[in-house]
Amino acid sequence: MMSITRKGCALVDARLRVAVYNVNMYLRLIVWEYIVWHYTTAIADIVSIFGNFLSFLYHIFSIPVLARTLFTRWYQLGETREKVFDIGRFFSALLVNTIMRAVGFFVRISVITAGICSIIMAILAGIAVFVFWLFVPLINILILAVGVILIFS
Repeated sequence: MMSITRKGCALVDARLRVAVYNVNMYLRLIVWEYIVWHYTTAIADIVSIFGNFLSFLYHIFSIPVLARTLFTRWYQLGETREKVFDIGRFFSALLVNTIMRAVGFFVRISVITAGICSIIMAILAGIAVFVFWLFVPLINILILAVGVILIFS
């Protein structure tokens, strides 16, 4: 009877060792796959998303179009000249058209400035996210270590 129990214990012990070995190997494999993903695929995806976001900002503010049409009238509002020359109507149209061009200029300059500021802030935020992403695994290990120390202290 004693040998059957020992044999049964040895069998259970062997199965337990295999199970622990398999779990250990799976954890190592998962950790390795995470590190490979984190520093290859994820970084490529972050760069792609960042490029898409910069393209979005560039197109939503339409900086080249606004720069090309910097001195045009605002929404084409203004006075049209008649074929008959009248000095009062001429100066009235000149004044209204000049004011509309000034309004268009200031609105377009404001939008261009806001667009450039948005792009600069997006670049700075992208750099910060990229640097943070590089250190996330180390930060996670540090947080885990501090948590274990605090639990057992």
